[in-house]
Order: sequence, then structure tokens, then C-alpha cells
Amino acid sequence: MSLDLSSAVESQSPDVLKRENVLVVRADLRAAPFEEGTFDLGYCHRVIQHTPDPRAAFAGMARFVRPGGSFFLHSYDTHWKSMRHFKYWVRPLIKGWSHERVFRVLKVTGPVLYPLVGALNRIGGLRRLVKLALPFENHDRILSKAGCTLTRRERYEYSLLVTFDDLTPEYDNPNPPEALAEWFEEQGFIDVEIRGRRPSLVVGVRPADKTVPRPRAPWEAPAARAPSTA
Repeated sequence: MSLDLSSAVESQSPDVLKRENVLVVRADLRAAPFEEGTFDLGYCHRVIQHTPDPRAAFAGMARFVRPGGSFFLHSYDTHWKSMRHFKYWVRPLIKGWSHERVFRVLKVTGPVLYPLVGALNRIGGLRRLVKLALPFENHDRILSKAGCTLTRRERYEYSLLVTFDDLTPEYDNPNPPEALAEWFEEQGFIDVEIRGRRPSLVVGVRPADKTVPRPRAPWEAPAARAPSTA
């Protein structure tokens, strides 16, 4: 099952949608149309930081993981090495631009910056500086190492869209892995493990004991107390 709040769900490939074991839903994480404990695995990759309240968004997803199930969570980190990216200085300069204007500018600058970034990325000592200074992505090197079969044109279009995504999020709330681990513990997960930093990667397991009560989500009101009979 895949869930998203935007109309992006409508762009799914027909080959994916026709599979009997695939369900694509447009809904809010905090009001998803599923019963609690429905899924064996929760998987959230490069999404949580683009919500207005990542902690609350995680709580909204975590409640759907069944007892004994696992959750994998990825978020951008707040470490200074992670923050050393062109998007953090370019965004203030283009604040107020429409998405259409950003895309038009990238279409003009992309054919120049894309090959330039690719050439400089071949020089190991320059990669971090390039990532900070030149406002365009080029993932040719990473894709090649992964055995990707995309054509050069497709790789360019991929990098163009990633750059557009870098510059246009409504929210960007990165969190260190320690904060993510705390969210897991707040929601009653056990065996919480930090698997990565820069980006933050954390996994945890929902206790198999069904008698363990689900913790209150951040947006839920405290349960009312029974009137005293004393």
C-alpha cells in the first residue's frame, strides 16, 4: 500500500496499479482510511521532513503497524555536513517564486549546470564544494555505480526533477537520528536502532504483546478520567 496526500498518486504507472497486491491511496496520514495494526511493515523514505509536524506525522503512520511489525524511517539530518547543500542558500533567494517560474529557470540553467556538475564530481576533492556551490543535481556517478540502465536523457530529467524538489518544498524539517529514535520509543516500539546518519535512518519493532496499549498520538486529547466514587 502506498499513501500520499497530493495528486502524485494519479501518476502511478498502470503496470503498478493493475497488480492485485498493490493499493495506492490519496489521503492524510493522520486520517488514513485503515484500521490500526493493519500492516506488517511501515516504510517512510524522504517524506517525513516535508510535513509540518514530523513527530505527529510519524505517530499517525506508526499506529497502523501491527504487533510484531516493523517500521523503517528516513529523514534528512541536521548535521552541518547535511546542511551543506545549495538548496539552503538558494531557497531564500527565490522565496515567493511560483513553482512554474522555478521550473522554467531550471530548464534554462540545467543544460549548462548538469554537465558541469557531472565533470566536477569526477574530482573527489571537489564534490562537497560542488554540492554547496552549484545549484543543480547530477547523479550520473551514483546511478552508474548502482548499475542503472537509464539513458543520459533520462538521467538528466531525473536530476532536473530532483533539483526542482530540492528548491520547492513547502516544509523542510530535518531531524537528527536521536530525535527519530525518541519518536519510536514514544509510540511504544522496541529494539529501536539507528541505522544511519546523514541521512537519519531508524528502525523499530512494535511489541508482539497485544495487551500493550498504544501511546496517545500528539494530536489526540488525553482520555477522560472516570468520575471518582469516593
